Amino acid sequence: LIGDVPKNQWVEHVKFDGLTFRHSGRFATWRYFGGAALLLAHNARDCEVRHCRFEDTGGSGVVVWKECKNIVVADNEFVRTGDTAIYVSDYVGEGPTVSTGHVIENNSIHDCGTVSRSIAGIELGGASHSLIDYNLNFNMPYIGIRLTGSNAEGWPAKASPDLKAPYTDASVKPFVPTLDNVIEFNHIHHIMQQLQDGGGIYLWGIMGIGANIVRNNLIEHVGEGNGLYIGLYLDDHTDDARCTDNIVNDAGFGLHLHGASRNLLENNIFAYSRQTDISVQPESYNIAPMDTILRHNLFFQCAGTVFLDTSFARWDMKPLGECDYNLFWQDGKKVALGQGTFAGFDQHSLVADPKFKDPAHGDFSLEADSPALGLGIHAVD
Repeated sequence: LIGDVPKNQWVEHVKFDGLTFRHSGRFATWRYFGGAALLLAHNARDCEVRHCRFEDTGGSGVVVWKECKNIVVADNEFVRTGDTAIYVSDYVGEGPTVSTGHVIENNSIHDCGTVSRSIAGIELGGASHSLIDYNLNFNMPYIGIRLTGSNAEGWPAKASPDLKAPYTDASVKPFVPTLDNVIEFNHIHHIMQQLQDGGGIYLWGIMGIGANIVRNNLIEHVGEGNGLYIGLYLDDHTDDARCTDNIVNDAGFGLHLHGASRNLLENNIFAYSRQTDISVQPESYNIAPMDTILRHNLFFQCAGTVFLDTSFARWDMKPLGECDYNLFWQDGKKVALGQGTFAGFDQHSLVADPKFKDPAHGDFSLEADSPALGLGIHAVD
């Protein structure tokens, strides 16, 4: 479905319901387009894809590409797609970016990435005011859900003609269209089965002016063994994301903040992280103070370090503006709070058993006498 932007012609009010798409071709060029089962592009709006099945495609399942509005992809199954199952993208520098108002809801996505391994179950970039909720995403080679912004290094001059180089994160931020999106109530498990350096939920790049929300997601069984198998991953330049009430269970790294500034991580549960509970890694491209807030979080029975301080980390960038009122429990082991690089932080944090009801079987609700409640932590639905 392709409209015509210069002529202001829209493809609209088309609904696909109950169809099966399979055996689309494989193309080596134009990734995400080549071999896609269904493409909506350039002035498609108010269209729906419901109750459909996408299986054994050479490329992606559904691609929503540039200048589209209010596309609904709901109640579908995506299995063995060659590339990313659902891909939504727009970008600055080639006409107005108006991708907005999409709903990706209640889809089952699994066993995808049969042609390209470096895929996501769902990817959204350059779009605003969109909702990704209640999706089931499992048995995937790489990332579960990916939200992408932009960066100053590769900023195209035609995207902001009145803005003079050199470009910075702050100067291009008002022009970045990834903003006011919500990722919530998704269940992502057995992810990162083949590749490293990704996450159950992965955010990358400068986001626009308007917080992106990541809340109430359940991320479980990320990769196997040690390595960059990350539950919640905020990567290069990610800013102004609000990540609350998420559960990460059994990941290599529970949380990885790599070059990420001014984000909020609050009331999340990180359980059974195999290698590292929290990794905080500023980079030379960051500008101090970075001031991410990390508070009211639970770190339970994690076998690795509480904080990963790597040799290339730039602590003079002040990556954390606040880190306090967190609860740590490693089966009674001592946890070094407020020491070393983190001197002055975690003044009110506790080392105590949070008294989850049945964490071994995935029940992380809190008993009535949990010490977490005294820290201002509330139970996660």
